Amino acid sequence: MMHHSLGKAISMAGLVIGSLIVSASPSLAVIVSNGDVFPAGIGPGDANVSPFNVGGDFSAPGNGSVVVDDGSRLTVGPPIPFVNVAPLAGSNGTVTVTGTDAGGNPSTLRVQGTDGSAGAFLTVGRSGNGTLNIQDGAKVQVDTLGAPLVPATSGGFQVGRNPGSNGTVNIDGANSELSIDSDFAFGRIARDGQGEMNITNGGKLTYAGKNSVLSVSSAVFTPTNGTGVLNVNSGGTISGPVFLDVGGSQGGSGTVNLDGSTSSISLTGACTPDCPVGFSFPNQGAFITVGANQGTGTFNVTNGAKVSIDSSQTPNAEFPGFNLGGSSILGPKGDGTMNVVGDGSEVRVIGNRGFFSIGRLEEGKGALNISGGGQVILENGDGRSRGFVGDRPGADGRITVDGPDSLLDAGSFLGIGVDQGLNDAGGGTVTLKNGGVVKAADIQLGRGGRIGGNGTLMGDVTVGPQSVVAPGESTGEIVVDGDFIFQDGVLQLEANSLTDLDKLIVTGNAVFSGGVIEVLLGFVPDTADVLDFFSITGSTTFLPGFEGVVGRIAQGASVPLGTPISLALGGMIFQAVALAEPPAVYIFLVAFAALGVVQYGRRFG
Repeated sequence: MMHHSLGKAISMAGLVIGSLIVSASPSLAVIVSNGDVFPAGIGPGDANVSPFNVGGDFSAPGNGSVVVDDGSRLTVGPPIPFVNVAPLAGSNGTVTVTGTDAGGNPSTLRVQGTDGSAGAFLTVGRSGNGTLNIQDGAKVQVDTLGAPLVPATSGGFQVGRNPGSNGTVNIDGANSELSIDSDFAFGRIARDGQGEMNITNGGKLTYAGKNSVLSVSSAVFTPTNGTGVLNVNSGGTISGPVFLDVGGSQGGSGTVNLDGSTSSISLTGACTPDCPVGFSFPNQGAFITVGANQGTGTFNVTNGAKVSIDSSQTPNAEFPGFNLGGSSILGPKGDGTMNVVGDGSEVRVIGNRGFFSIGRLEEGKGALNISGGGQVILENGDGRSRGFVGDRPGADGRITVDGPDSLLDAGSFLGIGVDQGLNDAGGGTVTLKNGGVVKAADIQLGRGGRIGGNGTLMGDVTVGPQSVVAPGESTGEIVVDGDFIFQDGVLQLEANSLTDLDKLIVTGNAVFSGGVIEVLLGFVPDTADVLDFFSITGSTTFLPGFEGVVGRIAQGASVPLGTPISLALGGMIFQAVALAEPPAVYIFLVAFAALGVVQYGRRFG
């Protein structure tokens, strides 16, 4: 389920500019060329060309540079609206679009496509070394809106296209902008080459049009070796794409670094109802995929930066959200990591049936790390948002929430080791550190699911077969702000003394209908000592399937075999003896209640 990437190979041909300066004022308008220059007669003042290549043509590599300054307009239009910077291996090209005129009109490079057979394309580092600088309020625009476009004939940009290429785009300064105005618009940072985009100091990357995608080393089911980096900081912004893919190419690696309280990435909209097969799903909401299709992706959100994934204003849109490690559109077996670090840093999903998956599909590996006050939130306006950790057999998903102001809010449901059909799935681990908070109305652990550490689970917690709840990193405390339903699995509690021991605090009711409590004993208690692991505000209910308490000697502890253990729970005292290994041994339990004494003998296998 969830989202997309375009990845169409595009053939481009054309001429070359060696060195060019275009200036808007007729009295100052000059064109200075050095090296291989074709066509030679651009200008004076505003210019129109078709096509436009910098740093060699397609017959031989070269070296070239272009500066568009002082409010000038350079338009690359039909019949061939293609810009290539460094088209061949061995070529070097630089384009700089900078500043405004005295009236504040920006210097502009415009790539204009007007019919559905061509599209419009900007490529920086096609096979050589290319650089595009957009600075001091200047603009670069790729525009095909109004043309009857389909995915194969859309508009967009590529940075580091072919093997051996290097492409860099720098967008710097207030109102400096790269805009992609096209249906099925694409922006690809690294396909088979090395690509980097830096958006800083108020610079902007904007999209307009339907079914758009921004990718950082990503292509659908395509083997590539590209390495892409997207840096957005110091007030840089990205707005408008529907999909963002990071590290979704076989053999590729993508990284996004979003940093600073005024920096943001905003995804909006959804794939249209006629969304093409293989692109995404009809009405699929805005979506981020990190690490899919055997690729590796990392997404860092730091120092108050914001990510918004919002499909709330698009009729019938569903499932906005994100995947880390695998995608049903891009492909399985990815490795994706998202780090949300620092007070005010946030990833927020808005819209119907908000969704995330950490470790998706077979062999997908995903990690979500939230710390220092960072937050990841599914707004859950329709009451149907859900998150999953390890949602297929063979998948591995891990979430760490560190710090009292750090929050993961999955909305209505969080499944750990369960899939979207609520069946047992892959390995899912949630670790709380230093008071971190995980929130969902219902939190369910399936086979392979584990929750551990020190923090708070806000919601009702259901523990299923072969799952584990283990407060503390050594000893520590988990608060369940809701009901605790222990259906099966293991509740693992450690005690190093009567005061240094794990705590499970439940603000609602507790039901023990199956599973076993495993005590890891790290000291030798006196015969009268009772271990008090629990604080349960509501009622405590034991059902016949509950398997009681098993004692085990903690690793490295000097505790004799057979040391007696007494544990208080629900007005009863459970007794066991410490054994080296809990499986396949007899465990003797004694429950003391006000009405009498009940003894149990049970073999665990």
